[in-house]
Amino acid sequence: MILALLVFSVMVLGAVYYRYLTVLTVERARQELAAADLAVTLIETWQGSGGAGSFDPTSVFGPHLDISLGVGGAEPAGYTLLGAYDVTVANQTYQSTLYWKDLASDLRELGSTVSWPLGDGGEEKRYQLATYIRR
Repeated sequence: MILALLVFSVMVLGAVYYRYLTVLTVERARQELAAADLAVTLIETWQGSGGAGSFDPTSVFGPHLDISLGVGGAEPAGYTLLGAYDVTVANQTYQSTLYWKDLASDLRELGSTVSWPLGDGGEEKRYQLATYIRR
């Protein structure tokens, strides 16, 4: 009887642990999908405005999205920072950095980096996206 209870307990604990890992993986995937969606939305809207150095996502998305000027988020070397923003989506705050670089007189690269903390905040996940626009 004790052996049967022990085997049953191990099976139940295994199933509970598997469920925990599944929920954790689904939550991380949801966060990554939201970050990718945010990066695409920001960069495509910026691209649609002609890649202007005066693009302001807080005024464009303000009525529809919880977005504000943020701190941190440096641009890569050789790029010009458009701005750093804090965006809250589904109770998760993402830090977004928008930057650009003129590659030629009529070609500009637009970049977006979206980052967010994983779990207890010890590790940070990052999603980066770039596109080009003829000016």
